[in-house]
Amino acid sequence: MKVFGALAVLSLLCSLSFAAEINFKLAEQNAKLEALRQQINAMEIPLEQLGVDVENLQIDINANAIIDGVLALARTAIAAEGFDNVVLPEGFLGFNRTMWPFGRVTGGVRLYDGFFRGMQNLNRIGDATAKVEGFKTALLESTIGIVDASLGYSLSVTFLDIGPRGSMSGNMQYAHLYFKIRMNILTRALQLDDLTIEEIGPIKTDITGLGFLFNFLAEQIADLAIYLFKGLFASLIEGPIKKIINDIINNLTPKVVMMFLQ
Repeated sequence: MKVFGALAVLSLLCSLSFAAEINFKLAEQNAKLEALRQQINAMEIPLEQLGVDVENLQIDINANAIIDGVLALARTAIAAEGFDNVVLPEGFLGFNRTMWPFGRVTGGVRLYDGFFRGMQNLNRIGDATAKVEGFKTALLESTIGIVDASLGYSLSVTFLDIGPRGSMSGNMQYAHLYFKIRMNILTRALQLDDLTIEEIGPIKTDITGLGFLFNFLAEQIADLAIYLFKGLFASLIEGPIKKIINDIINNLTPKVVMMFLQ
């Protein structure tokens, strides 16, 4: 009986020792897993150490779909907030000239009731690109454009306290903007990184109502109108249009972004 008792105690001690060893190894393994999880969550493991070819890393991001989706929402917001028909600032052009039979005369041209239409015609130009920056960031870049926008002014010439009235119409063939979005690859959260004017295409103008006496003013009137328009256009892009797009991007949920990626 004593022998069996001794064996039972020995067996129990071995079992406890074995269980303790298992628990120790499990705890050790869990600690390693926890450390690894923290590293992954903190993105502290360089891709190179994982054997990933960083130079040729490709991610499945439909950049065209994301850009197009944002612009579609922007067009709706631009129209809803009234930026599809914007008032241009007034301008004044003075002149001092010898005119037969009046001799030396002074006068001026006032540009008023100006308008600009077409800001809502935002579309992607060519294919957008997506490239990885670091471990968890993708940069989406695209040229976006506004095509066939129109502008115009009413104008009046002051000459000896009287003068003709006329109008000026214009057409901006295109304007190209640089558009860049930053995306967190893990969360799919988007952030506006850049929206700047790259190029404004030719602006054709047509002025009517001046009469032959004041034809010499036509080119100066057109230059002033274009100058006023370009200043307003730049302020729109840097101000309310940029804010509209930024608000849209900030309000896009990861679920919506995932739809763009599919």
